[in-house]
Amino acid sequence: PPSSSPTAMPSRVPSVQPTSQPSESPSSTPTLQPSNSPTTTPSSQPSDVPSAIPSPVPSSMPSSFPSPAPSFEKCGISAEDRRNNFTISLQSVSDPIELVTPGTPQNQALEWLIEDDKLCVCPDEFLTCQLNVTVPRFVQRYVMAVFYFSTDGGNWDECNAPDDVCNTTQVDEANALCNVLGDGPDVFNFDIVQDTDAW
Repeated sequence: PPSSSPTAMPSRVPSVQPTSQPSESPSSTPTLQPSNSPTTTPSSQPSDVPSAIPSPVPSSMPSSFPSPAPSFEKCGISAEDRRNNFTISLQSVSDPIELVTPGTPQNQALEWLIEDDKLCVCPDEFLTCQLNVTVPRFVQRYVMAVFYFSTDGGNWDECNAPDDVCNTTQVDEANALCNVLGDGPDVFNFDIVQDTDAW
């Protein structure tokens, strides 16, 4: 047993020798210093809190649970739901078979709208026309894209869309090759003016 008062000098040997078996429950306070080497076997249960310092290298094993499906942030739905909404809605605009047949202008327009359109319209965005008709915004873009692909857009002599609409040099080059002449009002009685916008 320990003495009732401390000695003046510490002893070189502890008064109680460590046991050969671990205790059944952890101590109430952690040791002040970490051990010099890690344990050779992992603990049976993961810790409740993450480590304070992230690992410098990725784990060699993939996670056992997949991450959730990516969402189409702007629309608040998954990319798959956005694709399905467009495809189902556009079956009332185009022949459903043509819409899903690769290589048709309708399918090219659908794929452009879903994958490449920099505007990234959502299925629930609507336009109200002058005749007080409300239509989904993507339908207008789809119809114009069908026109573009069905008239061999990309191979026009004039007014081709640039490959990258975010590249100002390509936009300027495309516009320089485009000259639209107006010859009176359009179907909504708006004057058509001369313009140089390629897209």
